[in-house]
Amino acid sequence: MSKGLLRLLQILVLLLAAAATAAAAAAEGPRLLLAGGALPVCSNDHTAACRSGTSPGAASLGQRHRLDLDGIARVSAGGWSQGRERERGRIVAALKRWHRRAGDLDFDAGDLPAALAASSKSRDRQVWTELAGFERDRVLDALENRIVTERIALDDSSPGSGALIYREFVAMAAQISGRQRPRVLVSTASGRDPFAAIDFYLAVFEQAGAEVRWLPLDHALRAAQSAPQTLCHQLDRLRGERLGAHDRARLYRQRATELQAACLAPQELARALDWADGVFLNGGDQSFTRAAWFDGDGRTPSPPLQLLLQRLERGTLVLGGTSAGTAVQAARPAHGPAAMIVSGPALPQGPAVALRRLPPDPDCSRAGTCGGIDPDALMYQPDGGLGSFPLGVLDTHFSNRGREYRLARLLQDSGVEFAVGIDETTALRLDWKEGQWHGRVIGQGAATLFRRLDDRRVSRRRFPSGSAWTLPGAMPDGECGLPAGPPVSVAADSPALQRVLDALAGPRAVPLTLLDGARAVAVGQLCVAGEGQLWELPR
Repeated sequence: MSKGLLRLLQILVLLLAAAATAAAAAAEGPRLLLAGGALPVCSNDHTAACRSGTSPGAASLGQRHRLDLDGIARVSAGGWSQGRERERGRIVAALKRWHRRAGDLDFDAGDLPAALAASSKSRDRQVWTELAGFERDRVLDALENRIVTERIALDDSSPGSGALIYREFVAMAAQISGRQRPRVLVSTASGRDPFAAIDFYLAVFEQAGAEVRWLPLDHALRAAQSAPQTLCHQLDRLRGERLGAHDRARLYRQRATELQAACLAPQELARALDWADGVFLNGGDQSFTRAAWFDGDGRTPSPPLQLLLQRLERGTLVLGGTSAGTAVQAARPAHGPAAMIVSGPALPQGPAVALRRLPPDPDCSRAGTCGGIDPDALMYQPDGGLGSFPLGVLDTHFSNRGREYRLARLLQDSGVEFAVGIDETTALRLDWKEGQWHGRVIGQGAATLFRRLDDRRVSRRRFPSGSAWTLPGAMPDGECGLPAGPPVSVAADSPALQRVLDALAGPRAVPLTLLDGARAVAVGQLCVAGEGQLWELPR
């Protein structure tokens, strides 16, 4: 046998072995990587995430907006809420007076309030603060004229950055595919502006070792499917109405064209999903992502979601996400109650509110557009999320923002049994093997598992980085039933709550009060139980 033929046979054997390994890895079942948000990597805009002595260059942030008559005309155009004509007229007049003083001018977003405050007209000095947050976004969108792209240096990222988690996802995709450079699709549907984060994720995953593409899918595209031949040509308008992102096609013409093509030919989304070994969902607003993957009724999985879940179940695709991209993966109703967290403060007032539509903007009160819903309420989608995490609810930025009580409250009010809260710069890797979920925590923080025991008791276990266990695993049960110790008061919306919970010790129950400004709310009592804690909430 010639050396050339022998070498060819060796290569063939290696390829067959790699294919067999990939097939065996894929045969096990679903694989998820659920990150808790805040995954900074070294870039010219986030040098704090760089190793000491390294920097990708000067910050790219700066003068992205332009004051000129065309921009002011765009501010005056559609996209304002009904009944806000007075506010629109006042900001347009203030911008015109600024333009008369300064002429055409490039500026940073932070310069605009100061420029209006310097006006000799008192009404100009007040108009910016009288706008709701989403109305200010409308103004800045109309005046934006330059796209700024971060320069990523993943290899220079510090050990405490999010680089480890991005690389873990690429390794998972390589494991199931057998490719040296696995194929990753990035979905940016969680963003108010779905185009803004595309280049960041493309650079991150390319530098992490993947072949990467953007998945052209957002809530505007999904809404257009009710009449695609008409509405696919109106995606910019729909994006403004549904996401509050205006004039995006003017800035991102190529991406807007890709999205329109996918809208008119939905089979292209199926081809993209067939191509991929992994799909990663970005952070932002989980309600936007959910709306992008479901049909117009909000309950029927769209064909792309059905395909995604089928491939996930077969073990031929991995699914990851961060922040909203994790929260949206919550279970759908199957054999019991379901919930996807929509929004809510660390210390919600009253019971959780079931909401089957997009939530009001957090600043809706200023513009009178709340639709009868308290924007500070704890809201959840009772039809669940994508359903890729079948055990229950997912919450993110968890102990960093003191969200333990809101998650316990959600379980009590929704009837869902299990939930997992994941800290920032942390991810929970889940692999389905031998009929059960195997979890491993990676990164800087922890994952916290909650179980609803009944209508007043919730059990809790916290798993630090490096922990491995099968989910849901054994959870504490029983009653505190002990003499109460000294009460503890702690600020909500801070890591202090997690420290109190982790420090529980001894035979006594601890009455807990959470503080939020002038509010002080008794949220029940806690006690140690086995390897975790019991939380007895007030009825």
